[in-house]
Amino acid sequence: MPKLGSAVLVVCLFITLSLLAASCAPKPAAAPTYTLKMHSALLRESVQGGVLDWYAGEIFKRTNGRVKIEVYHGGQLGGPREGLELASKGVAEIGNPVVNFLTDKLPLSGMTILPYLTASSDASMWAFRDLYKSYAPLREEFEVKQNVRLIYAWNTHILAAGSKAPFTKMEDIKGKKWRGSGYTLDVIRMLGGSPVPSGIAENYEMLQKGVVDGNIGFPYDAIYSYKQYEVAPYIIDWSGGLQGFNYGVMNLDTWKKLPPDIQKVFDKIYEEEFIEHVTDEYNKIGVTATKAFQAANVKFYKLPPEEVARWKQIVLPALWDGAIAKTPAPAASREFLDKYIALTQKYEAKSKYVHPFPR
Repeated sequence: MPKLGSAVLVVCLFITLSLLAASCAPKPAAAPTYTLKMHSALLRESVQGGVLDWYAGEIFKRTNGRVKIEVYHGGQLGGPREGLELASKGVAEIGNPVVNFLTDKLPLSGMTILPYLTASSDASMWAFRDLYKSYAPLREEFEVKQNVRLIYAWNTHILAAGSKAPFTKMEDIKGKKWRGSGYTLDVIRMLGGSPVPSGIAENYEMLQKGVVDGNIGFPYDAIYSYKQYEVAPYIIDWSGGLQGFNYGVMNLDTWKKLPPDIQKVFDKIYEEEFIEHVTDEYNKIGVTATKAFQAANVKFYKLPPEEVARWKQIVLPALWDGAIAKTPAPAASREFLDKYIALTQKYEAKSKYVHPFPR
C-alpha cells in the first residue's frame, strides 16, 4: 500500500493542477454597455426636464447599468427643431424634437397640433402611441424617412393665452402682436392679430420689452416654469386644446445594435408607464402652477361657450383643411387625422389628466 504522505501529495498536486487549469480557462465576456447622449431643448427645472431624468434613471436601473443615458438639458446640443437631425445623424443617440417646428419633415405627426382636437393630454398620448404601432405610414415617417425610432412621445398641458392687458373676447386679439408657434400662428392671423413666431424661452424678454402683447398657445405648465405670468398677468383658457408632441427619438442604427432584451426595456416603459408618469407629473405641476399664479394675483378668465363658438366659426374647418392641403399627401393626412381623432375620443373616457385651470 502507498504511504499516507504520498496519497496526500497526489491529492494536493491534483487540486493545484485543477486550480491552475481553471485560472487559465477563458472568462465569459462581460455584457456590453452603452452610453447614449440625449438632446433636450427643455430646462432641467421644468416638469419635462424632470421626466427625462426619471426616464434615464429607469433605463439605467432596469438594464442593470448596461445603458446610461446622459441628458443634455436646456438646448446644450441644439434647439427644439435640431433634435430630430441630431438623432437622425447619430450626433446624439437620442433627440427630443418638438413637432411644432417640424411639420415639413413629419407631416402626419404635424396633424396632432391642430387646435381644438382634444383637451386630454393623456388621451392624445395613448392615441399617438397606438398609431405608431398600428399605422404603417406614421412609423415610416420616422423610421424610413428620418432614420429614427420613436421610444416615447408626450403632449403638452392644455394651451392657455397670456396677456399684458385684460382679455375676454376675440376683439382683444385684433391689432396686437402675439407670440405663437405651429398652427396657433394661423389662429392669431385668422382672428385679426399679428403673429410673432418664437420659441418658449425667448417669450419672457419679448413680453418685457413690448415686442409682443401676449401669447396664444402657451402650455399651462410652461407659463409657470418660464415665469411668463410675471410679465403677462392675465391668463385665459380659450379651449384651444393642446400644443403638440415632444418626441423621444433614437438613431435607428443605434436602436438596431441594442440587444433584444434592452430594446424590450425601452418598449415596456413606453407601453406601460411613461404616459401615466407624465400625466401624474402634469397633474402635480398644474396644482403648483395655479397656486403660484394665485399668490401673484394673476387674473384668470375662461372664455364662455358662446365666445369659443365664435372663434371656432372663423378658424374651423378652414385651418384644418388648409393644413391638410399643404402636406405632401393630403389623402393620407386626412386619414391619419381621422384615426387620431377617433382614438383620442375613445381614450378621453378613461383620461386621468386634470384640467389645471382654477374653477
